[in-house]
Amino acid sequence: MRRCTTPAFRSLDLQAYDLIISSTSAFAKAVRKRPDAKHICFCHNVTRFLWDTGTYLRGYREYQPLSPVLKQVFDRMRKQDIEYAQEPDIYIANSSTVAERIERIYGKQAIRADL
Repeated sequence: MRRCTTPAFRSLDLQAYDLIISSTSAFAKAVRKRPDAKHICFCHNVTRFLWDTGTYLRGYREYQPLSPVLKQVFDRMRKQDIEYAQEPDIYIANSSTVAERIERIYGKQAIRADL
């Protein structure tokens, strides 16, 4: 699949590090690492503009004519977001709500930081 998002994070070469800690609500989970390195992702939320698009765009009526195109672009970005969400070894969620979203959307377990 051709990459359509996160070129900045994907271009970061962190091969020299044994441990990577990212803090994100979007694309930092896409950083590259060595297979034996660990990536801990402190996740503030799933990529909300992709997964709750209606809420984000409801105030922008001028974008409604672009809905068919935006849907295709966002569908592709969602697939890629799920792909990159598999990269971190450990997720730490900042709340039980975010932990549930990580599990539901990304299919990954998350440690809740609000315990």
